[in-house]
Amino acid sequence: MIIILNKNVLFITTVYPYPKDDGKKIILSSILEYFQTIFGENQVNIALIGNHDVDVSKSPFKIMHLPKPQKHIQIKNVLTTMVNKKSSIQESVLYSKSIQEKIDEIIDKGNYDYVILDTIRTAQYRIEVPESKKYVYMDDLFSVRYEKMLEVLSNHPSVDLNPLGNFKKYIPKPFIKLVKLKLLTKNLLRIEKDLVSKSELAISKKYKNCLLISEQEVQYMKNVKGISGINSIKPILRSNSYNREISFQNKDFIFLGNLSIAHNDVSIVTFIEKNINQLISHKLNIKIIGKQPSGRLLDLAEAYPNNVKLIGFVEDLESEFSTALGMIVPLLFGTGVKIKTLEAFSYGLPIITTDYGVEGINIDLDQSNPNCLIENNIDNYWKRMLELCDVEFNKRVSINSYNFFQTNYSKETIYSEYNKIFGIQGNQTETLEKREEYI
Repeated sequence: MIIILNKNVLFITTVYPYPKDDGKKIILSSILEYFQTIFGENQVNIALIGNHDVDVSKSPFKIMHLPKPQKHIQIKNVLTTMVNKKSSIQESVLYSKSIQEKIDEIIDKGNYDYVILDTIRTAQYRIEVPESKKYVYMDDLFSVRYEKMLEVLSNHPSVDLNPLGNFKKYIPKPFIKLVKLKLLTKNLLRIEKDLVSKSELAISKKYKNCLLISEQEVQYMKNVKGISGINSIKPILRSNSYNREISFQNKDFIFLGNLSIAHNDVSIVTFIEKNINQLISHKLNIKIIGKQPSGRLLDLAEAYPNNVKLIGFVEDLESEFSTALGMIVPLLFGTGVKIKTLEAFSYGLPIITTDYGVEGINIDLDQSNPNCLIENNIDNYWKRMLELCDVEFNKRVSINSYNFFQTNYSKETIYSEYNKIFGIQGNQTETLEKREEYI
């Protein structure tokens, strides 16, 4: 591997991406580790806004803590936003003059060749470096995500939707209580959808280098919104050896995801409610891997302990993935590429998914020889789970999914794409080894 010296990178983010327990962290850590590999870890710096409760003691990167805005500033900002509608709510609760001053100071003291901004929340700040050095990771289009949430609230009135997810820790408590009221949830989502849409368009025009996880959304921004300086970026996931040690006597399936995120919680709760009688009848079991389950999900797990098991966060997925018959991804809504789908592919774990679970992934739609099973009717998931109880069919889907990952998502392939995105010359495509415990 060739390490390029004297190149400095600054990440400005609200998220410390370790442990890698959700999709956004996996993308952010992918970019971090890419720069760490080609520039050296001492050249990579993180300006972390809020999020000070995480343990960064083992981090090899230089961490500069920036406190999130004080509550009275957040409340003032949100009220101002509701009146003038110049920025989104999520931007307003993370803006303060003191943060801008600290960012200015960091930029002045450093000589940064790359500045990576974490979504519109940090891209709202003034960054005084040449445009060619600035990149905005936009995650997925929040405006599209909120539109789909509104559709779910209309189509499924009984759904208890939490639109805040991980972002809740940045919101003053009075606003959290308001968001929990369903009528206000709808109204706030409508307002925020429109405000975020304006911000996404403004940021995409302001910055020449913007990144989305979904190629579909990239094409939408280019073809519909006329944005040229935008590209898709793939995650760097560990390539795993093919190791299936399944017992078809134990009909275990997996659901994976951060349960505080709305689309994960709503989807797994709906799946259980619609399929539980058939799960019991056919002795099908679902293991739910993820943290922060909702009260409704806890109640379901307690009511059906033989078929529904809450596992919590799992550091190493290999043991669970290598022994399960498959993974279900019954998403009712969502945007962007689902990292959980790619992780399943990397192990050769067959999946049953709605279209949302494979959005932005160029899978083979030929269901006669599938690399995953597409099923948009949640009521039919138990039937597709029974299909994967067939030894030969399960093996065929498994091998197809594993081969798909090796062809399209190997580190060598992704590093080559990163080189183009970030304008790096040469062939720095070293396969990353497993990092220390902090990763």
